[in-house]
Amino acid sequence: MEGILCDITIVFQGAIVRSVHPEDPQMGVTAYCLQKTRRALPKAKIILSTWEHDEEFCKLVDHYVVNEDPGSLRPPGSDKSYFENINRQIVSSSGGLAQVTTKYAAKIRTDSYLEHAGFVQEFLRENQEPANTSIFQRRIVICSYNSVQPTVWPAAYYFADFFCFGLTEDVQLFWNADPASQKLATRYERSPKAWWRGGEGDRPEQIAAEQYLVTNCLQRSGVRVRYETMLTMNGWHFLNSEMIFARNFLALSSDQIGLRLPDRLTVYDCPRHFCYRRDSRLAQWGGRHPGWYLLVCIARLPLFFASVGKAISKFYLRPLARKVCRKLPLTP
Repeated sequence: MEGILCDITIVFQGAIVRSVHPEDPQMGVTAYCLQKTRRALPKAKIILSTWEHDEEFCKLVDHYVVNEDPGSLRPPGSDKSYFENINRQIVSSSGGLAQVTTKYAAKIRTDSYLEHAGFVQEFLRENQEPANTSIFQRRIVICSYNSVQPTVWPAAYYFADFFCFGLTEDVQLFWNADPASQKLATRYERSPKAWWRGGEGDRPEQIAAEQYLVTNCLQRSGVRVRYETMLTMNGWHFLNSEMIFARNFLALSSDQIGLRLPDRLTVYDCPRHFCYRRDSRLAQWGGRHPGWYLLVCIARLPLFFASVGKAISKFYLRPLARKVCRKLPLTP
């Protein structure tokens, strides 16, 4: 393992966060994260990939990459967009990874840091046997936090993008995504407010940024998949998503990885459907035995359709009930 630690490059991508870090009032967030990661993995190379130049940070990293800022995709007049910074994320990630010369690479946010190299141990342990991957040479490590289990919430291809580690070629393949279009980013706003939804709450018409990254990688790898909405009621998408996950990704908890996310992302208890940890061991076994795992997924189809029922209740039946109740005449 010591040899591998010398052959790893960690790419910090995103905006430079200069606000004070809660763990050290004397340092900014990004500077603190770079310093903590350097202490945890002193032999690894560190690249900072952003879209602004700062001489101070050049001294903290091995390589500093300044990319052209593609700008925000937030639609005019909108206070929310799942796609707001997707192109910034793609450009800064791919730009930093393009400068990697080591065998292994990790991608991490500029407001997060690594406390230890547990992700390397898990990667080596799970990739000892020949891989049955369908996209990458070896399964890549991602964070189970915010990776959706379709058997509990019907969002396929929704794998967290906080952290990514694997062979450099594999990580580059994942992040060399095509830029998202403004048209796709504004689909949330263009969706008509259906009468039975009453215009309340989030609408499941728009694909999430995490889903865009996964499906775009699949399409560039020759896997035919057309997925344009956040939620699916299609059993084929469920089975395909589960098999893609098992054969190509290794979901680990933040503690297993050694990943420390900013408090604003972890101040609340993660909902059960936003965590793959419960099934990650089963999926790891499935990656080694895809044929058997497909049978397991088929047996779990009733759980998936039960999650579809939950989504229908939340996005359709409950808003419809509220709409009808508001129109009922009040009794004197």
